[in-house]
Amino acid sequence: MVLVSSVYAHTLFDTGVSHSFVSPAFVEKLGVIVEPLEFEFVIDSPAGGDVFVNQVCKSCIIVIEDVSLPADLVVLDTHGFDVILGMDWLDIYYAFLDYHRKRIDFRIPGLEEFSFVGSPAKSPPRIVSVLQARRLLKSGCLAFLVSVQNNLDAILTSQRSIMDDFRRMQIGVRKHGMLASLKV
Repeated sequence: MVLVSSVYAHTLFDTGVSHSFVSPAFVEKLGVIVEPLEFEFVIDSPAGGDVFVNQVCKSCIIVIEDVSLPADLVVLDTHGFDVILGMDWLDIYYAFLDYHRKRIDFRIPGLEEFSFVGSPAKSPPRIVSVLQARRLLKSGCLAFLVSVQNNLDAILTSQRSIMDDFRRMQIGVRKHGMLASLKV
């Protein structure tokens, strides 16, 4: 979580996007002023189709290691994230991504180097470089939409049913003195 204008935000640092974004729902939490962009621009949506954006929240304060780093955040439904910090922001603050350590080092001239270390994900991320996936699809790569569900309860219920049937069969065998031979 990253502190954005005094509110903690579920944040994605994304080198695959040129701009930084904020979700409309998070804008309401922040209570900041939304201004019109000087021009409307089109974002290539990973869901297919174009999205027109025309609003921005200027100078939202991103706080990392007690350092205030302002950001202009374009209002866009960010699907699962409150804020997405793109290359515009990462470049301004001399961010170096250390993928191995899951850390971002900020080497801003005139300031002592500081870092942001991401917290371990409790669940898999809902979005992984969506715009990059879109580009891959456009270049002809295959994609598969997979829905994974935990069916452990159904499996356990099925196992209980089989065990119950087995126990009933054992009781019947003992009761009637039958002998059964099972081949696997």
